Amino acid sequence: MKEHFLPMGRSDLGSTQESRWRRIIITSGAGLALIASGVVMVRTFWPPMPGHNRDQFTGLGQALAVETAKVLHDHGRVVVIRAPEHAIDNLPENDTWRAFCTEMERHPSIRVVATVVVNSEPPMEYGLTRARLDSILEQQPEIDGVVSLYGIAECDPRRPFELPRKNLKIIVVQPNPVPIKPYFANGLLAVAIVRRENPASDLAKPRTPAGWFARSYQVFTVGNYQSLPDEEVPQ
Repeated sequence: MKEHFLPMGRSDLGSTQESRWRRIIITSGAGLALIASGVVMVRTFWPPMPGHNRDQFTGLGQALAVETAKVLHDHGRVVVIRAPEHAIDNLPENDTWRAFCTEMERHPSIRVVATVVVNSEPPMEYGLTRARLDSILEQQPEIDGVVSLYGIAECDPRRPFELPRKNLKIIVVQPNPVPIKPYFANGLLAVAIVRRENPASDLAKPRTPAGWFARSYQVFTVGNYQSLPDEEVPQ
């Protein structure tokens, strides 16, 4: 039997073209959705950081090294404590770490005898815990200082902390200023750098990492720690 093909009418042609455009639109939409998802993932796991915002982290590393050298009178052996994030490129913590290391090269008489990497320990223990600090001091009895870029645990009056030697200096970058006041009161902490709750917006827009540091952070010592807030005593 001979097959007969009827000529396609205008309505059929229009319907076919409409279907083709619908497929193109759907395909394009799906492609854009995939691109958007990729951008979100990249921004999530590889976040871009504007230069001005990152200067404060560079300034933090520089200031930490300067304060360390000042406290140790430019001479001594130290253990440096950092978080895993300090070694990850493109994170602001890495800016702090690199700036600290670069600035410390200007103080060759201060020797870093060990670098300790610590993670947050559950439950809800951030940074340098009391147990880890005790362990480090026990393993490094001859050091002159401990420099922590990862804070220090809250001072617990039920478990008093004592320096193994009177002249040992502890210098920390503390994310939360509340729990550290008793360390100063008991002569256990030499320097703490904490982020300002309200950045000093009255200052002119900084042009250097040091200027951004001054706007974003405060340095506390035995001379000015009284302005830190009091903490609640554990029961």
